[in-house]
Amino acid sequence: MRTSFTTPPCPTLPNPKLRPETVQDIELVAEQYFGNHLRVTGDIFQNRAHSLIGDETNADGSIQFQNSGSAVARGFETDLEGKWSAGINTRLSYTFQTVHDRQTGNILVDSPRHMAKFNFIVPLVKNRLFAGLDVLYNSSRITLAGQKTSGFVLPNATLVGLPLGKGLELSASIYNLFDTKYGYPGGEENSQDILYQDGRTFGLKLTYTFWPWHGHSK
Repeated sequence: MRTSFTTPPCPTLPNPKLRPETVQDIELVAEQYFGNHLRVTGDIFQNRAHSLIGDETNADGSIQFQNSGSAVARGFETDLEGKWSAGINTRLSYTFQTVHDRQTGNILVDSPRHMAKFNFIVPLVKNRLFAGLDVLYNSSRITLAGQKTSGFVLPNATLVGLPLGKGLELSASIYNLFDTKYGYPGGEENSQDILYQDGRTFGLKLTYTFWPWHGHSK
């Protein structure tokens, strides 16, 4: 297991003048069904973000969140979803985007150009046991120091059981199935330029849901 520990190198100051970010979004979406099982969507988008909040280092070395510029993101997204009566569900999505600082024209830190995700769920025992796989892909990202993180493929596998029917759910998961070494760009408050994430991990979860009870009115 790989875990990153970060220590803030300097204090963080409050900023009472901080304003909320605003985003202007333009999208063109198309959707098409193929038979009773497949659905395809396509989305072309442009987002203009203003008053972006970022952490800035002051002259005394302290860090303060400030409204520091604006950005524009342009790209497209496509999504393929399939559902079958046997209980098999699949979904594949892909996004291409470019995100630039509107003042400098530079590509923003921590903005991958390519992203993809695949989900697959299949019942092993009807209404009792399900197996799932999801795979995430991210391309490289620029860091604050001007370096690049590596692109990565991250598969996770999950087994979900309903031993007592509705209400009680038991799940076991393996995250980062192939123990991939990957990381995200750090911020001003981090001493590391790249924050490496956990390797292969295991999880076990037991969930009980209390269903709402509706009494009879008199």
